[in-house]
Amino acid sequence: MTGLPIDYYLEINMAGFSALIDAVGGVTVDVGPDPIPINGVTADGQHVKPDGYIQPGVQTLKGEDALWFARSRRDSNDYQRMGRQRCLIQAVLHQRSPTDLLTNFQAVARVTTDNIETNLPQQVLPALVSLAGDGFSLESVSFDPNLPDPNENDGKFDTSRPDVDYMREVVRSAIDGVPLPGSKPSTSAAPSTTPAPSTSAGASASAAPQPATAAPESLADSCASVSAGDTAGEPGPAS
Repeated sequence: MTGLPIDYYLEINMAGFSALIDAVGGVTVDVGPDPIPINGVTADGQHVKPDGYIQPGVQTLKGEDALWFARSRRDSNDYQRMGRQRCLIQAVLHQRSPTDLLTNFQAVARVTTDNIETNLPQQVLPALVSLAGDGFSLESVSFDPNLPDPNENDGKFDTSRPDVDYMREVVRSAIDGVPLPGSKPSTSAAPSTTPAPSTSAGASASAAPQPATAAPESLADSCASVSAGDTAGEPGPAS
């Protein structure tokens, strides 16, 4: 749907993600003002008593809680959950350096052997290590109703009828670093120095939609806007 070729992949399963966070000593995030439920939703969507909660505020999470921070579905909508996932990725990349991986090499090696698959050839690894040493500048494009879309009557991206041609235009604009045609200036908050605030876990899924903002945003901007409650409040993402 994005029109991007996928040259290589690296896939980590959920057990591996949790174990990898533990192997590097956890990750610190700002959970936000409300607790995030652990479990509490059955396979058929019924709400039951949660097994526990991730407490509000700045917390250093172990692997299992980090996984629930990213995936909790109780008392939040899909867009809020997607925002937490992006912010968690940013937190890991900003807080854990290659030195951390080397320091915990044996634990990381055990995790990667059992839980990570990739088709990356060894000859490209030096180039990837060089990129990691230079640091990452990550941009976030979220295909939700906050994304401006001049082709729609209300000016916002329609997740129920995704316009693939427009999606590819958005991706190309993000890669080229140019604004989208007809987009408004971004209303995102300034980049946050604390990388993973989430939306309020108790926010209603019927919250009023916010004005469409220009894409892309930096992940820091994305996390800051998520912290401020800048969500679309719509029923579900395109994919």
